[in-house]
Amino acid sequence: MHLDFVVKDVHAVVQKAQAAGARLKEEIQAHEWEHIAHMADPCGHGFCFIEFIGRGYDAIVASPP
Repeated sequence: MHLDFVVKDVHAVVQKAQAAGARLKEEIQAHEWEHIAHMADPCGHGFCFIEFIGRGYDAIVASPP
């Protein structure tokens, strides 16, 4: 299982998670529609924090005809 958490400020949430023992697996990635942080809990289980920007995923999904 993998969990994604939508947050308002990915950088602030990453700092709080790290203070609680989580590990940032790689640098926070910035995309046109989101900032995403790939994390691991102290036992190594993966999860992500996602901060949507602008229209979020709607910016990359084509509208149906």
